[in-house]
This record gives sequence, structure tokens and C-alpha cells, in this order.
Amino acid sequence: MSEILAVREYIKQTAPPADATREEIRQLREEVTAKRPIVDGVAVAQIDMNGVAAECLTIDGADTSRAIVHLHGGGYVFGSPTTHRTIGAYLAADAKVPVYMVDYRLAPEHPHPAALEDALAAFDWLEAQGLAASVIAVSGDSAGGGLALSLSLTRAERNQTLPASLLLQSPWTDLSCSFDTYDMLEGVDPTATRERLLGMAKLYVGDEGDLRAPMVSPCFADLTGMPPMLIQVGGSEAMMGDSIALFGQAKRHGVQADLEVWPEMIHVWHQHTDMLDDARRALSRATQYAQEHWSATARAAAE
Repeated sequence: MSEILAVREYIKQTAPPADATREEIRQLREEVTAKRPIVDGVAVAQIDMNGVAAECLTIDGADTSRAIVHLHGGGYVFGSPTTHRTIGAYLAADAKVPVYMVDYRLAPEHPHPAALEDALAAFDWLEAQGLAASVIAVSGDSAGGGLALSLSLTRAERNQTLPASLLLQSPWTDLSCSFDTYDMLEGVDPTATRERLLGMAKLYVGDEGDLRAPMVSPCFADLTGMPPMLIQVGGSEAMMGDSIALFGQAKRHGVQADLEVWPEMIHVWHQHTDMLDDARRALSRATQYAQEHWSATARAAAE
């Protein structure tokens, strides 16, 4: 059996029952992912970032003059640092810098803009520790990828310095789910469907919320001035349209953007670092991208 087929089977076997409640799904995902192995040598510390719970993942000898903030996926309704620790741990080991996993508040208990407020507060906390925004990369998968963009857009509105780069894994950038890849790849992607995503989107924005508002669906935002962004998407994921649209929007607004479509990969294949070589390769590419732009920032400052 190929690696990606093994991952598909794992997802099928660990999926919550169809009649599970929201709380049961959250609990099951915590239990299942807590058992997943992470990269050897990565230490996990629970911390507080300006009143926002988080995890700091580090290895011995990490370069603490730089950092990655990772914003987890889960449709703004599910997920935590635990459920996405495989991604954070690999980034920490490969980049050799601390990775901060933000445990932002979830909907519907805490609808928009609670998640964004928490992400902004965590970033502010890192700056208060003496790290300039120019040495911080913001990573995000699925909903976390959209949130990474919203963080940068908000900081731009506030005339604050932007992160050095954005590392976006299968980013969810259109909460209205309007792109036709949902129809084209229906039944191919085992995790993301239009119906399921729209249900979570409405919990996030509320009954009166606008699913196409730029801070909610940043592929519709004016991206002028945004940091360089690496967009990685699977060739078998229904949410592919979000990444293609984001790439086009970035190019239209003069933003450096790199789009990678990984054949056969599914939504946020990056989580399966223990099972999938392409997960490790994709995250290594992300750390390389972060390092390239930290170096570029340092050169610009020196000049």
C-alpha cells in the first residue's frame, strides 16, 4: 500500500462517528492525535502569550532570535496545539527555532473575531519578548492559513510591522466555499466537503456574518503589501480553489507568492509526518522558505 493510501485508511479508521456531537468530536480528536509520534528531541512547554494559551516547541540549541507562530486548522470550530503538534514539532526540528502553537478560542462559543484577536495578542506577546516582527514567520494550515492572512491584514491596517513570511498549508481563504473544485473533487478528498465547511463557516461568523468579508475570507482582500507567502495545496483536495484564487489575488496586488500543488496529496497532508514522506518534504520546504526570507530581511536591514 502506498503512503498516501495508508494515510487515507488511517483517516477513515479514526474518523468520529457520524452522530458524534461537537464536544465528542473535539475530545476524540484530542485523544487520537495525542498518541501520534512527533519528531524526537522536541520539547513541549505550555505557556501564556498575553492571556492566550499556547505551546512552545523547541529543540536543544534552537536559535531563539527567530520564531515561527503556527495557527492550527479545524474550521475555527475544532483543533488545538495537540491536534496539530505533528506539524509544529517538525517545523521546530527542521527550522531549529522555537515554534509557538496558539490555542485560539473556537466557535461557536467564541465567534469571529475571537480567533483573530487571540492570534494578534500572541504575536504582540512575542514582540514584547524582544523579537521583531521581521524575524517571525507565521504558519497556518487550513483555517489557520486564512487566519495567518487575517493577522497580517489587520497588522497592516494598524500600521504595524508585518511578519517576515507566511507559510500556508492548504489554506481556507474563502469561507463561502464558492470555487468549483468542491464539485470537481467531490468524493476524492476524504476530509473537506462544501457542506461540512459551510456549516463550520456559519458557526464562525454567526447568522448575520458575511462569509466573503475580507477579514474572514482573505482571498477577496486587497493583499497589497502582504509578506511573501508560500501556498501549498494538495492535488486531490476539494479546497484547491482557495489556494489558486489566493495566488492570483496576491499576484494582482504585487505580492511575492509561490504556489505549490502536490500531486495526490489531500487536505493538510502535512499532519502525517510519521506516515508520509511528502508531509516531511512539504514542511521542510516551508522552513526553507522562512529561512530565505529571514535572510532577505537581515540583508535589507544591513543595507
